[in-house]
Amino acid sequence: MKEAVLSIPSNAPDTPMFHVPLKGTGLIRKYLLSVSLTGTGSGLVTSSPPGIDCGSDCEEEYEQDTVVTLGASPSPRSVFTGWSGACSGTGECTIIMNSPMNVAAHFTYIPSIPLPFFDDFSTEKGWIGYEVGGWERGPAEEGGGEFGYPDPEVDHTPFSVDNYLLGFAIGGDYPNNLSERSIISPPIDCKDNDRVYLRFWGWLNVEGYDRATIHVSNDGTNWSLVWVNPVYDITDDQWFRYAFDISSIAANQEAVYIKFTMGPTDDSYRYSGWNIDDLEVTSNPIDPHEGTIGTVFTIYGTDFGDKKGKILVGDIAAKVLEWTNERIHCLLSKVPLPGVYNVKVIPKVPKGASPILFEAGFKVRSPQIDWVEPASGSAGDQITIYGGFFGKGKGKVYIGTQACKVITWGMDDFTGESMIVCTVPKKLVPGRHDIKVTNKIGSDTCTECFEME
Repeated sequence: MKEAVLSIPSNAPDTPMFHVPLKGTGLIRKYLLSVSLTGTGSGLVTSSPPGIDCGSDCEEEYEQDTVVTLGASPSPRSVFTGWSGACSGTGECTIIMNSPMNVAAHFTYIPSIPLPFFDDFSTEKGWIGYEVGGWERGPAEEGGGEFGYPDPEVDHTPFSVDNYLLGFAIGGDYPNNLSERSIISPPIDCKDNDRVYLRFWGWLNVEGYDRATIHVSNDGTNWSLVWVNPVYDITDDQWFRYAFDISSIAANQEAVYIKFTMGPTDDSYRYSGWNIDDLEVTSNPIDPHEGTIGTVFTIYGTDFGDKKGKILVGDIAAKVLEWTNERIHCLLSKVPLPGVYNVKVIPKVPKGASPILFEAGFKVRSPQIDWVEPASGSAGDQITIYGGFFGKGKGKVYIGTQACKVITWGMDDFTGESMIVCTVPKKLVPGRHDIKVTNKIGSDTCTECFEME
């Protein structure tokens, strides 16, 4: 408050001067804040204190020395990429109004990725939320584990070359007193799909009092909780399969987002947190949706009935291991030739129920050789052949034209990851030779991948 006295001359003999006290705040200066939206995307900028709501209201006058904070919120399929003008960076914009100010918010459009979406994190596909010591895409690194188990030494992807995964503080533990940190997928186009599923492999260590969650959104703003860790500790020392039916949120939506969070955490025990690999968003209810003889798969859905019916892959019946109204667990004990086949569910009840058809639901794979170790040797030496989809039943291995004695033959019944140990034939002549793996449905040849010494 300011005070003053106004003196006014007078012609009156007794009061030659009138004195008038004045009180007030003086002159209040105001300055204009102007906000503009730029870039190929779209979004909204709001202010505190209120006044800016841009979109629609992008200018406001504020009193001198007012501290104004601007926040940017991208629209679906857009990402906020930073400020220019009176602010810079990608965080909140805070300015002091001591002159007219101009601020521009830049938004970039992100096109939706069509279904099916698969990410083994070997390349960057547009996830948002990376930060040093937080959410990272990088090589698996064993480390952390002050409590629970450390992060994995290798990623989940079979025979991965780069060993990349998505994780929080890869190779270390998450900190105490951590606020929620999130990583958000690029938008995924799920339109024209009545069923949508989220699946991935996870390796998680988290205290029961700390939080690790999974959310799904169809607008990038409003999120539905899909999973939260229980109140007891999770201490994984191997990869586990996560599978969710997200149809209620994602079906027929043009932009679907997946969000993983780590935190908040308390001030006590530290664990190694999230590790995520081989993530897919798909409309195929069959998991896995490729395999060979010995593959075990699950069909998710509704209205299968409570009594065991039949499952056909092409025209070949699969062995039903478990049957419920919403899930069927099967084994491929026989398969057709390699190719893509319809899968048919034939319910037993109610009587006369129509078959449920999943078009192009399963791909039958022939053997696939990835590498041989060692790549050279002598007669009688043992070599190991690594690959996929060798099948559960023992087939045959040839080096050149000579059959090998197979010592072990194995395949993971879910992933198809396979390994054969065999001995080098005695009659093999020196030089480079092909290696061939054959099972009941097909074969694969690795050209000149072994040298006989």
